[in-house]
Amino acid sequence: SEASANYAEASKLGPAAPLPHLGLAQMYVAQGQPTNAATELEAALQVAPGLVPALKILGQLVAHDVPKAAALIRRLKVSTQKGEDDPAVWELLGELCAMSGDHAGSLAAYRSALVAHRARAAAADAE
Repeated sequence: SEASANYAEASKLGPAAPLPHLGLAQMYVAQGQPTNAATELEAALQVAPGLVPALKILGQLVAHDVPKAAALIRRLKVSTQKGEDDPAVWELLGELCAMSGDHAGSLAAYRSALVAHRARAAAADAE
């Protein structure tokens, strides 16, 4: 499609920009091409390691691939240690930890997700 061609061109022209890679990955997901999508998401995360939408999509793609899921768990842990407060990132970490058998890590991640949700709700109430 024209959109895919535009995203591909943009990612070639600006390889240090993560959003064209993210857009191309989303197109690949829609087209049922998870391997190509994962490759583009990895490219986006090389440039912007904490890019939450890329982390979320990649988590869905690699959830059942143990080595890739383990690598993503490590990446998510780094992201959360750097102060990532998106509850969805914590939930993804919890889901992947549970699937990998790390039940204590999963529980801790889900607890952090609840804290993040509560903090967001409190901030919204304060506005």
